[in-house]
Amino acid sequence: MGGEGKVVCVTGASGYIASWLVKLLLDHGYTVHATVRSIVISTDHSQLGIDMGLL
Repeated sequence: MGGEGKVVCVTGASGYIASWLVKLLLDHGYTVHATVRSIVISTDHSQLGIDMGLL
């Protein structure tokens, strides 16, 4: 089952479980819109694949 063309929203995406969910959804072709409480530049968000230069 692929997610090509499907869009999902994951809330709390900077959390441990939600970050893995985002990764799995992206790996399966979904477009993911994610919400986070706040992004602190000094925090490592590499597991989310966030390009901090885009913020």
